Amino acid sequence: MPKRKCDRPATRGKKGPARRTQSTTSASFAITPPFTASNFWANESATSSRSTSLQINDCLPQICCRVWWALIILVAFFMSSSLIRKSYFKWQSSPIIVTFATRETPIWEIPFPAITICPEVNAHPKVFNYSDVYLKYRMKQKTTEEEDTYFRLYSTICNEHLEFVDQNATKLMTNDEFVMFLGSFADLQMEQCSWLGDSLSCERSFTNILTSEGWCRTFNMLHPDEVYVNAGELSENHTRRAQEWSLEEGYPAGVGLNTYPRRTMLTGAKAGLQLDLFVDDSNLDYLCSEISGFKVTLHHPAEIPDMDTHFRIPMDEAAVVAIKPSMIKTSEEIRSYSIYDRLCYLPGERQLSNYKIYTQQNCMVECLANYTLHVCGCAGFYMISQEDVTHMCGAGSRKCLEEARGKIVPMHNC
Repeated sequence: MPKRKCDRPATRGKKGPARRTQSTTSASFAITPPFTASNFWANESATSSRSTSLQINDCLPQICCRVWWALIILVAFFMSSSLIRKSYFKWQSSPIIVTFATRETPIWEIPFPAITICPEVNAHPKVFNYSDVYLKYRMKQKTTEEEDTYFRLYSTICNEHLEFVDQNATKLMTNDEFVMFLGSFADLQMEQCSWLGDSLSCERSFTNILTSEGWCRTFNMLHPDEVYVNAGELSENHTRRAQEWSLEEGYPAGVGLNTYPRRTMLTGAKAGLQLDLFVDDSNLDYLCSEISGFKVTLHHPAEIPDMDTHFRIPMDEAAVVAIKPSMIKTSEEIRSYSIYDRLCYLPGERQLSNYKIYTQQNCMVECLANYTLHVCGCAGFYMISQEDVTHMCGAGSRKCLEEARGKIVPMHNC
């Protein structure tokens, strides 16, 4: 049997003994534990826990952002709703916006104010002297029936503490006492009246008007028939009527100085009213009025004077009063709004019971008279009431009158 011959590979190059080379192969592998059920669940749990943690970490930023933006939207919605609600209620309460555009107005377009002057001496000295009768009461001297009657009447003005007065018996004033009371007031003494530098008749330029201080004198006020529905004894009738002027339109263009109410064209002491006031020494009554002099108040020519807003001019002194008027105009567009929306009345929209011209001052005077009549059962001797039969308050009702005056402001809006 022939033998096989194994040929060895020969290498090229240098001649020499042939070398045998060996090739080795390296491999790496891991030895794992044998497969069991416990190992399977452990591996699955580890895998699932890693994947869950990754999902939660990815979702947390998204949830926080959504909650944050939801809170911002809710806060913005709440604030905007609150502002809208406030604006709505503000429009409901005052739908008209009041804006003040300051504009200079010539003084000749504004009537000169009415001036009401009252003497501090209330009783005429030839009729009654309050100090003499008061001292008689203090010294327990005998007085006449007439002195007792006048003392009760003037206690409504002079006797603040109501000394020597039976309050229960003097709550009301009879008609005879009222007429007697009105005829005993002292008259204002004045002279050398001038207007715009020209002489003026004091007697004809100043008219009598009944106020809380008694009979006073007023200058540049409208005629009683243009102010009162029924003036009665409250004012004289020789006052001039309004001429070339109305409360709504004022003075028309091209009208001269011969108008009423009076107006002035210039400023300064001589471009207004000047007068001298005096009182005889024998007429002074210190127990009725602690200060000797005069009470002065300024008001619109169409309004009733309020002597509670007076200023005093003492004796033996010269006083110069400067007036700085302010005028407010309303646009015609507000007439389209209802009275309850604009909360004010325009001229001609409301008629008072006792006054022909509606102003806030006239409305307050009428409200005070009606409220006093309702609370006290009587009205002050200077008040006008809408009742057919009105009882006049006496000295015993003085405290009730003062309390009613203090309560009328917060309770009534005119």
